[in-house]
Parts: sequence; structure tokens; C-alpha cells
Amino acid sequence: MKDKIKEYWKRALLFLLLFIGIALLLSPLLEGIIVEVVSDRYLLEDYTASQLAGNTLQAKLEGTVVEEDIAVQDLTSILQNVSDIDREQVIGAVAIASVGLYQPIFNGTTKASLISGAGTMKNEQVMGQGNYCLAGHHMRDTSLLFGPLLEVELGDWIQLTDKTELYTYEVTEIEIVHQNNVEVLEDTRTPTITLITCDQTGIGTNYRLMVRGALIDTSQYEDSGQENEYLEVFRYLTVNQSKAGIFRLWIWLIGAGALAALLMWAGNMVLKINNTSNESEELE
Repeated sequence: MKDKIKEYWKRALLFLLLFIGIALLLSPLLEGIIVEVVSDRYLLEDYTASQLAGNTLQAKLEGTVVEEDIAVQDLTSILQNVSDIDREQVIGAVAIASVGLYQPIFNGTTKASLISGAGTMKNEQVMGQGNYCLAGHHMRDTSLLFGPLLEVELGDWIQLTDKTELYTYEVTEIEIVHQNNVEVLEDTRTPTITLITCDQTGIGTNYRLMVRGALIDTSQYEDSGQENEYLEVFRYLTVNQSKAGIFRLWIWLIGAGALAALLMWAGNMVLKINNTSNESEELE
């Protein structure tokens, strides 16, 4: 009985070690899955217009925190910062239907906020007024966070909303700028949007991709019953942007567990064959 228990714990420990090893090998994939799962929790569907208005008012009172030099985070730092994400810092959403970008907007750019969406870069930014600036990461999986910005073209629509108004901008400028070029953040006379992300995935780049657009329409978020192509485009994107992150996480866990079990089975088969061979040699 004791031998069976000892054998059970040996197998359990071996499985755990194999699982951890596989998890480390597949950590880049896990990073993306965690970011997707977290981002899905802060989309518009989980807020009312009044909640977003309250968060915006609170943001004005507290000010905007802009942390310096926030590099793309690895799995360890993502896990360390994910608990610091504040639901009450979400003030709206940004969407670009042409490239499938749909992200929550947080007040400020911090390690926590940029794990799960875009962050405002200046104090008291107001949608539809001045130069509304947002920053976001892009990762190895360029479908996440601001990665789709790399595929944006002139004439595409960028849309912002606080669930009261929907602001649609048309892309007028795409440029690579140095990270110290703060002029792109300066206010403008006409309503403008400026989106900033790293020009390439990874740590060490000093340049940023800047996508800028001009306001072309402001509509009520709630459908007034009249035809509105801007609202239709936004609604189509948000309705069809499925929250698949949690399913990808389960698939990853099941896959890693299955691979660990397969390796254990293969190891046991090799040991059995080896033992059988040794026993045969002893009989001879």
C-alpha cells in the first residue's frame, strides 16, 4: 500500500514538473491569452453610460497618471500587475472596424492599464475635443491591444465612445516618430485623435507608430431610429467581437495538461520496454 502511495506521488510530481516546463516553453502564447482574457472583462458591455460618466468625473478629480517608459511586459510582470487593474478607471472604448480593433479606454497609462487596453496620455482629455491622445502596447500576437494599428490605412475610421456619444474620426496621417517627440501630443484647434504604439514588438525600440485622425461625425450612442452608418459600423464590430479569451485559456490549459500526460505515458512506455529488456537478459 505504501509503495502504491509513493508511486502515485512520484507520478503526480512528474506530471507537475512536466506541466510547468511546458507552460514555460509556451509562455509567449499564454501572455497573449491572459491579456485577451483581462481585456474582455473591461469592454463596454460590462458598463452603463452612467458608470462611465461617473468614472470620467472621478478621473478629472484624481488626474491622469502617465508612467514613463512602459515597456511591453513579459509573463511575470503581467501576472504581477494584473491585480492592479482598476475597473473604475475605464472611461470608454476605442474601435477601428477595418482592422478589428476594439479596446477599453483607461484613464492614464500605467503598467496595469496597458495590460488590458488603451490609456489616455494627458489630463482632462475630452472625447470630440482638442487632441485626444491614446497609447497602447502591441505584442507578438498583433491582433491584441494596439497591434492592429500596424494594418491601419489612410481613410479608415477610428471611433470613440463613452456610451453617450459616438465620435468617428477619419485617419489622415500615419507616421513613425521618435519616443521623445512630444509635439504629437500637443492640443489642436480642430478635434483630432492621436493613437500611439511601439513601431515594433519587443523592448529597446525608441520609435513609435503614430496614427492620427480628424473628427468627421458625432452621433448619439443610443440609436435614434434614423439610419446612421457610423453607429452601424461600430455596433457590427462590437457585436461580432466575441469574448474568446477565456475559451483560449481553457484550451491552453487542457492542451498543456494533455501534452504533459502524453510525455508521461511515453516515458512510462520507455521504462517498461527497458525493464522488459533487462528481465529478458537476466533470464538468459
